[in-house]
Amino acid sequence: MNPLSSLQNRWRQLPARERRALLLLGLFLGPVLAWMLLLQPQRQALHQAEQDYQQALALQADLARLPAARPQATLTAEALPGLLARTSAEARLNIERMDHEGAGRINLGLEGALDDLIGWLRQLQQAGARVASLGLEVSPDGQARARLQVEAGA
Repeated sequence: MNPLSSLQNRWRQLPARERRALLLLGLFLGPVLAWMLLLQPQRQALHQAEQDYQQALALQADLARLPAARPQATLTAEALPGLLARTSAEARLNIERMDHEGAGRINLGLEGALDDLIGWLRQLQQAGARVASLGLEVSPDGQARARLQVEAGA
């Protein structure tokens, strides 16, 4: 005797009222199980995907607010004297002396306002020059005399 025939016999032995109740229970449990096993996981996955999308949008907005990285400028040894002369004149600094050394180094003596000197040093760094050494004398009225060694390349 196979299991299917034993279930059919058992079903036939049940009173009609119990068979009807089991059929109604089966009709109720069928959609509930379909909902629980098929549709609800899909809704949860959709909800999770929406949350992931919102997080990605927030991250993209945060990244857009970050300052853009500027590429580091490269400076050749041949361009260094011209850069020093041009930028120091723009910063209202007077070059007292400029001595060229080998390997792209220049010893420089200059004077001017301290604020102008500090801004000029920042501008040099952004242009790709490196200050190897700096000697600074500042007067009480804000005038500065600087002796520095500048190298090409950052």
